[in-house]
Amino acid sequence: HHLLVTGDALVASGDAGVFASHDGGGTWAPSAVTTRANATLLDPADGQLVVGTNGHGIVKTPIP
Repeated sequence: HHLLVTGDALVASGDAGVFASHDGGGTWAPSAVTTRANATLLDPADGQLVVGTNGHGIVKTPIP
């Protein structure tokens, strides 16, 4: 649903949660968010992801 680029990370969010790649999409690591993610933003104050989920509210998590 959403792709975010920050520093060396690609962050993808969708039906299976939020994943990050630090090698241009070659490999992906899951974040702590494993439910459907409707929106993903970066908090510039601390560099963490702010994720709007489907039915689980807003979750804040570091980039994996």
